[in-house]
Amino acid sequence: MKSLINMICHLGKLIWTSVLGLLLGLIWCSVAQAGPAVDRLLATPASALWLQQSVSKAMVKNPHVAMVPASTVKILTALMSLQYWGAEHRFSTEFWFDHQRKVLFVRGLGDPFLISEEIAYIATQLKQAGVHEITKIAADGSYFSEDINIDGWDGSNNPYTAINGALAANFNSIALNVTSVGTESDEQQTPLTSIGRKLATQVAVGRHRLPLVTADQGAYYFAEILREQLRAVDVKGDMAIELAVVSPTSQLSYRHESRHTLQQVVMGMLKYSNNFIANQLFLMLSLSNGQAVISTVTAQMAYQHYIKQHFQWRDAVIADGAGLSRRNRLSVSQLADVLQAFRPYRELLPAQSAEIMAKSGTLQGVMSYAGYLFRSDTWHPFAFIINTTTPYKQRKAIAMELSQGDFDMTRFKFETILAQDKP
Repeated sequence: MKSLINMICHLGKLIWTSVLGLLLGLIWCSVAQAGPAVDRLLATPASALWLQQSVSKAMVKNPHVAMVPASTVKILTALMSLQYWGAEHRFSTEFWFDHQRKVLFVRGLGDPFLISEEIAYIATQLKQAGVHEITKIAADGSYFSEDINIDGWDGSNNPYTAINGALAANFNSIALNVTSVGTESDEQQTPLTSIGRKLATQVAVGRHRLPLVTADQGAYYFAEILREQLRAVDVKGDMAIELAVVSPTSQLSYRHESRHTLQQVVMGMLKYSNNFIANQLFLMLSLSNGQAVISTVTAQMAYQHYIKQHFQWRDAVIADGAGLSRRNRLSVSQLADVLQAFRPYRELLPAQSAEIMAKSGTLQGVMSYAGYLFRSDTWHPFAFIINTTTPYKQRKAIAMELSQGDFDMTRFKFETILAQDKP
């Protein structure tokens, strides 16, 4: 009986949440004809805004209300990464070779940008390092804990929510062109492998980009691509693939440093809202807190340590580094703190127009935008979050009106920007 009551209560909450979301959406649509986009934001209860007006003053609505920020969390992930490693940092991957058994061990160290072109370059470097025959490729993903559970990852075919792992190729996703007569890689630079052929049997005819669903599968797929690239440069041997940690009898033959700097990686992450890169950085930031284990929990601890040390926030919650999780909570005032600190890296944000450089965020029932607006001959930080169903085009419309001053400022409240937050 108790479980039945709990079930009924839970069902009631779901129904009420759906009805409330519908009502709020109707409120937005009803005011959509009444005036500019900024006015519609003001009329929406579940919304917040922060816009710097001058060195010491900000225009605000609900500035300190904790809300679901969606992908604007990526700006915090970018900031932490750049401050911890530096813009010129290059992630690495190790290649160990057992000369007696001719086994190549690949030790993944979390590089989020091991794309096909990079793997082809690795193959040439291995041959130059004296690796001419390989009987077996052993993929080692043990650098990351097995305790990786990113909240918000839904297990769907969305390539932007691919699983994370210490060793991964092409953001742990596979591009396929499935036709009635067969399957081919949908990327000229990427060979079709057995994992790709298997995934092709699970989808309809068409072009797909499919995520890999386990870290082990991702490590195996990296080894498959590497094997094809090694064969292309005439490295001999069977090159059977297995998952195994680096053997103590092997020697480090080549340590690959990415040809992409962290600055380039972050720019790609922000431009394409790449959740794999964001959560790869999120997990690797466990190291910033002196953790010996890389896991979801140690990453969350590192974020809380950073928040306490740099911003002294009390109520922020960061469950993942990409903004997939609905457990994430930030206020627009806290996003403004991040943007003030992110000023040196402002140009890494996508340029949405001549007046807007910003990162968008979208989840079902969540729309957010944060970055910089060009107003009065300078760039001003801004952020807004709407936690209810909202027309997609309203995001840019709001930002354009804010940049042009095309709204009634007297309808907003103002708050003082603290001295340490000044540009």
